[in-house]
Amino acid sequence: MRKLQGFTLVELMITIGVLAILATLAVPSFASMIRKYNLESSVMELNMLLSEARTTALATRKDVTVYLSKDALNTTHNKNWMPKGQTSDQTEVSAIVFTGSGQIKIDNEMAVDTQLKICDQAAPSELSMTLHLSRFGTVQNITKGQCS
Repeated sequence: MRKLQGFTLVELMITIGVLAILATLAVPSFASMIRKYNLESSVMELNMLLSEARTTALATRKDVTVYLSKDALNTTHNKNWMPKGQTSDQTEVSAIVFTGSGQIKIDNEMAVDTQLKICDQAAPSELSMTLHLSRFGTVQNITKGQCS
């Protein structure tokens, strides 16, 4: 007679217990990774939208407006950006207008170099990324920091 091979119920329960402990340890770092991804994804999406708006304004010689923290459909001359997850826009700018000449206007006035700060609002991290936008509408650089 051959001996049957397999797992006993005790062995299976021990394996499930070990896996449950490992999963419990991994969840906090996974949540942190998702928050970081949402922040970086929101900033990259805003960067691309600003670049697209500037290109459209220069190509059509018409003003193109980018609305921050507004969830609506995009049109040729109105672009909307909404942060993902628990990220939020920490600037007091609600819209940026790219003129046909390639400059930007904020609050209907020609703007100087501007900073757009995007923060992760989750309590433990409070990471931020800042887009440095020149008065000509180009993103000069993106820096990481802490929300204040």
